[in-house]
Amino acid sequence: MMNRIFYLLVFLFIFSSCKKDTPSTPPSQEAIKIESVSPGTAQFGDTIIIKGSRFPANPTVKFRETTAWVISSSATEIKVIMPDIEAGTLRILVSSGNQASNYFNITAASSVKEILVRGTKYLVDTVSNYDAGPGIRFIALNLTNASAPLKVFLLEMNRNNQYLDFKPVLGGDSTTRRETIVSMSQRKSKPGENYIAGINGDFFNTSTGRPLQGTIIDEIAGIMPTNPAENYLVIDNAKKMYAGKLTYSGSVTTATSSTISIADVNNTRNTGQLILYNKYNGKSTKTNTSGSEVVVVPVSGSTWGLNKNISLRVSQAHFDAGNSTIPEEGAVLSGSGTAATFLKTLSVGDVVTVKLNLISQETPGLAIKQVIGAHDYMLRNGSFINSDWNERHPRTGVGFSADGDKIYYIVVDGRLTASVGVTTYQLADILRLSGAAYAVNLDGGGSSAMFVKEVGIVNTPSDGSPRAVGNALFTISSAPEDNQITRIAADKYNLRVSKGQSITIKALGYNQYGALVNANLGSVSLSCAPELGTISGNTFTASNTNAIAGNITVSYNNIKEYVKVRIY
Repeated sequence: MMNRIFYLLVFLFIFSSCKKDTPSTPPSQEAIKIESVSPGTAQFGDTIIIKGSRFPANPTVKFRETTAWVISSSATEIKVIMPDIEAGTLRILVSSGNQASNYFNITAASSVKEILVRGTKYLVDTVSNYDAGPGIRFIALNLTNASAPLKVFLLEMNRNNQYLDFKPVLGGDSTTRRETIVSMSQRKSKPGENYIAGINGDFFNTSTGRPLQGTIIDEIAGIMPTNPAENYLVIDNAKKMYAGKLTYSGSVTTATSSTISIADVNNTRNTGQLILYNKYNGKSTKTNTSGSEVVVVPVSGSTWGLNKNISLRVSQAHFDAGNSTIPEEGAVLSGSGTAATFLKTLSVGDVVTVKLNLISQETPGLAIKQVIGAHDYMLRNGSFINSDWNERHPRTGVGFSADGDKIYYIVVDGRLTASVGVTTYQLADILRLSGAAYAVNLDGGGSSAMFVKEVGIVNTPSDGSPRAVGNALFTISSAPEDNQITRIAADKYNLRVSKGQSITIKALGYNQYGALVNANLGSVSLSCAPELGTISGNTFTASNTNAIAGNITVSYNNIKEYVKVRIY
């Protein structure tokens, strides 16, 4: 009798021990089988496709111990939404009642990206991520930090796109007028030359509107970069950007080889100086009668440009006179003192040679086509340079990749509760994290603005509305005109919303060339699973369920796009 009791106790002990070792093994591995899971790496809110055999009609899918939201299921495929779960390797289990599948591993990526901007940690939310035109990506980011939140706006552009070009614009096409970048785009755009994206440019004199450093457009100087100590952003004939310092020299040579220096272009004429005035100075030179002026026009076959001989014919001579009218394609040479004496040796019909030399100190042979003044050269070959402007303000900058193929415009809002602004080092660091190896700082404060055609000003200028500025830098598209919608995108991208929060979503329409032709399409329908929230028109209202995620489907003429939503 005692032996039988002993054997019974041993049996019970072994049985109970086996039960303790089995939680990591499913109750049954024959009934349900997972064969594949895609993608292999995912984050909260992603759609996961599980393929296999003998899946039950109403399966329960767990990631570790967290139950996932099942979108659809069949005997061979289950679609679920990745739950909010700690990053790392985890196992998926499909079960129903007392039946369970084999385990299958997947890698969970963090659902919230963290970055360090000059040592300050930020959580990154990508609010918008859509094409602003052919070869142009617009990205709006919320960088969350309790004491220093930021709203960042980026345009990432492909220099090699066949339809794109990059050039500055002067306010009112004048050195002395100011204009908003919205007005500049409207005024300059025409078929085959669409000013589709832009940012404010150089610092400028707030009284006169004159940019402080330099503006050259298609090799014609509006403001000549005459200060060799300043930094400039340069674009060459291949649309490639450079940054650094420039050295200017200019001259006029007569047929008898008499030569005099051109001190500047479109600037105040001081005693003894010779100044060249062109169309960017306005209709006339605005000079007094203390000097002399000759009007010159290019001879046949000669064109304006930099670092070359330009042959010009004297068409008018105004000695001891000023305020000469400037011809659209020509210029006026205006001198006082010894420069006026030089001009008096010329007669109508004489041909002179003008040379306007502009040399990059870093790249002497650079074929310069466009120039805009840059207050600070912030980033060179991925390293910070110059001193930090260590005050938080709205900022505007330009960056480009190490190979020059990617160009970045950036605006960071400031002086707002939702965005406190950045220092120049912080601005450079955000550009560096975005892919730029080189970066310059443009005018900031109330001037900071970014424009996307069809959308408008995408940031929130600290003045409350876009400021009229001295110049701007634009991206121009030559894509053919075509209003047929072949693709859509949503103006929202990856939303973190609170329970019950409402979000309005717009659909953007693109033609076959990738041009944005409509930023608010009509006849758009939104839909989502009831667990996620409700839809009214183009407004989504999040459910009161915490820590779920899913997609809002945006539909237009059988074309679909998706917006990821995460509810917290």
